[in-house]
Amino acid sequence: MFKTACKYKEDTIFYFDNWGNKYVATGGTLSWRLRNPGLVHKRTPPASHNGSIGSCDGFAIFAESEHGQQALTDWLYSKSCLNMTLAGIAKYYRPQNSDSFLTYLSNATGVSQRKKIKDLSSQEFQHLRYAICKLCGYTHVGDEQFVLLPKITAKIENCTTEEEFYLIANRTILSKKEATEWVLTHRLDAVIVHENNDRIHLRSRPHHGMEHIKLSERDYNLSEGQFETICRTLGEKKIGQCIWAFINGISNSREDALKSAQLISDAAEGEQVLSLPNDRSIWTLGNLITAIVQKGFLGTAVVNLAVRFFRHLINLSDEDTTHPSIIIFVHSQGAIIAEHALEHLKDEERKKLRIFTFGGGSFISTHKCHPDSHNYASASDLIPQGGAPNHQNLALALYHGAKKGESQETVINRLALRDAILCFNSHEGALVSTEKFETWIQQRKAYYVNEIQKLEITILDPGCHLEHSFKNDCYQNVVQVLVGRYRKKSRKS
Repeated sequence: MFKTACKYKEDTIFYFDNWGNKYVATGGTLSWRLRNPGLVHKRTPPASHNGSIGSCDGFAIFAESEHGQQALTDWLYSKSCLNMTLAGIAKYYRPQNSDSFLTYLSNATGVSQRKKIKDLSSQEFQHLRYAICKLCGYTHVGDEQFVLLPKITAKIENCTTEEEFYLIANRTILSKKEATEWVLTHRLDAVIVHENNDRIHLRSRPHHGMEHIKLSERDYNLSEGQFETICRTLGEKKIGQCIWAFINGISNSREDALKSAQLISDAAEGEQVLSLPNDRSIWTLGNLITAIVQKGFLGTAVVNLAVRFFRHLINLSDEDTTHPSIIIFVHSQGAIIAEHALEHLKDEERKKLRIFTFGGGSFISTHKCHPDSHNYASASDLIPQGGAPNHQNLALALYHGAKKGESQETVINRLALRDAILCFNSHEGALVSTEKFETWIQQRKAYYVNEIQKLEITILDPGCHLEHSFKNDCYQNVVQVLVGRYRKKSRKS
């Protein structure tokens, strides 16, 4: 949830969430950037009661557009507005020239310009609110952007050439010049520090640190062939057990990765777990160098290793006469690695892998592996929002609606109405008919019903403000359930 927001310049609004992450809203219209469809004023009861988190040019900024919609509704139902006519509303929004505004409101609601708000029917009120939002510019114009700015994960120094590179989030490598340009153009969450000699440095904002990696000539010569095995094992191999496996996320040490794998073994009462080597100490000097050279995404070394890892698991199952199930738990960046590795396997190989992602940087579709596979994300985990934003946001909307006691139908209705308000626009005063508006809403409802059937994500109730670590209760509770389920199945077979 967003905690504060502020205006940076005319077309740019900064948002900050409870964990200090920075978002930037650019382009679009003022009401869209402020998430304030009816341009409700700041320092008013409707603004404060609906959680206004900042202001811009006298208008409130809201954490969600739904809060802004409710603020508009509360204002229209307030004592100061209930006895107001459509003419009074038009005069409020356009004090100097209210005629065109009034004509639009009257035509949109289909009622007299002198009819009071308190006398409007429910449908007339809905169309009045819709018309106000349109006239306040709450619509898509095509250049809207609302993005979470990535942070610098690590500064990489080449001790030989004195070059500096920066690892952004977990996939992109930038030179110092490129990273600086990203900060200046609001694509990177960092601070530029100037020294007296005109030298500049990049620093993270408070509450976020970056790693410092120094590379020598020797580091550039490391290769995948130097690794002795494709997996580590812990726990005891027991007769009839499933094949348990784990892939950890970025910036884990060997000890961190093994501790996470140990949690799976503990849940299985000490059974053997196989863990893919994906350590900070390995990939900062191997795979990361490849990424620097390629200036691309995740290097190929760890993906190739994951392909071999998956095939090793399949061979273990095929060689066992009981053909035990292969259960793979992946966390954070591990989901990205797994997704890429699956692309290199044959279809019959993929179908043998049951993959469960936790806080994944990617969501893995059941079409790409065994149909039992599934994705889990804490409601407070930010990483999965980059995995499949549309499905993640829909799943979150259903989750938050359920917490408020809303039915699935209520959530769908709200989403469909929001989409309708954003989609339709008035061109030179032309009006969208009530019939067309209602038809489009019904189409959007059908769309959301269909999309819900495709959801392969379960949103988990967080146990604390920030849930990303694999060891957190909300993820470990699911691990316990899954391990228990498949151990029970294996004993039956």
